[in-house]
Amino acid sequence: MEVEPRATGDGGWARDDAARADAAREAPISAALEGFYEGYYRARPVNATFTGMHAHDHRLPDWSAAGVERLRAEMRDTRVQLAAPTGTALDAAIARRDWDAIDRALADSFLELQIAELAGRHFQRGNPSLVIGEAVFSIIALMIRDVAPIDQRGRMVRARLTQLPRFLASALAIVAEAPVPATWAEKALKECDGARALLGAGLDTWRSVPEIPDDLRQALRREGDVALGAVAAFAAEVAGLPRDAAPARACGREMLDLLVRRGHWYERDLDDLLAEVRDAFTAERATLDEMSRSLHPDGVAGVQATLAAAHPAPGEYYEAFQRTWNACFARSAQH
Repeated sequence: MEVEPRATGDGGWARDDAARADAAREAPISAALEGFYEGYYRARPVNATFTGMHAHDHRLPDWSAAGVERLRAEMRDTRVQLAAPTGTALDAAIARRDWDAIDRALADSFLELQIAELAGRHFQRGNPSLVIGEAVFSIIALMIRDVAPIDQRGRMVRARLTQLPRFLASALAIVAEAPVPATWAEKALKECDGARALLGAGLDTWRSVPEIPDDLRQALRREGDVALGAVAAFAAEVAGLPRDAAPARACGREMLDLLVRRGHWYERDLDDLLAEVRDAFTAERATLDEMSRSLHPDGVAGVQATLAAAHPAPGEYYEAFQRTWNACFARSAQH
């Protein structure tokens, strides 16, 4: 099923989009959708923080074996409660702009994908990089956004730091049930280096502001030191995990088909889609090479080598971002 945008006959896209937005704001959210959102944020507190829902800022997710199984069961129950329309029923809901039905269908597709992902080993059940990344971003999310006074956010950071050792240990226990791809383990170890920087000098810089009271400042350092120890233990265990024979792990055709159908709402046969993509890639690569040869006699390879050589000195690295932005802005203003 593919949904085509529609322009109004008296004013085009803008008024049509505004009408849709007004209708969406006025439409009540069903109890089923409310339950979906509540469960989503509760099970994904770090996502909730980044989204702007702060009721769970003091928590980390439960990625233990029991926690993952409980999440799968909850998502299956939520799908039943959503009773999402499919097929012609969904087509009819789209035609009459039944936003609740459309949202329930989108939520259901998300849950179906999440359940399938939790059954495999690409995410919580087998990827150590995902685990350390979740731990790090749980702290970063509270540091970089001024959604509350910094002393309040500091208490939330402390709460998450306190839970971080248990989170890392319980999540890694399920990851360690099978060999992991070497690339995933290596990425996790690099991210542990980033975690050490964040929980060491990074945390010290952040907690040094006068708005954080002295007792909280000291508590953050104590909890940060414990968390640093947990990161070191996590890294040591990841380094010793058995490695999978394959350096990375493809999702497989069945999962890819599900991602295309339910994640992208695209019903075409995968083989036909792949053939079209390959033909398009070949054509675009030829166009790119032709364009590149107008800049360098070696074509794409020459342009890539030129770009690779055009980098600032280490000491000018961060300043180069602003200089490049200023130059791009000035160039765009000329046109």
